[in-house]
Amino acid sequence: YKNNVVEIFEIRPKWDDEKVMENFPMARAKYVKSKNIWRIYWMDSSEKWIQYKPNFEEQHFSKVIEVIKKDEHGCFWG
Repeated sequence: YKNNVVEIFEIRPKWDDEKVMENFPMARAKYVKSKNIWRIYWMDSSEKWIQYKPNFEEQHFSKVIEVIKKDEHGCFWG
């Protein structure tokens, strides 16, 4: 958590060396203090953060985690 942003990473072994673990950013949640809401972003293939569609805005962080786990649109888990 830094500057109102939480980044969520997938941690997995490096493809050519299982002893080396790598972090892959897969989701980002940003807290918009002025609106008291969280927004979710996903990373596209060009490594740019894209706001989750439909435009997700939620007051409770627990809902952010639920949406990422469920991944109805295949943005986070493929």
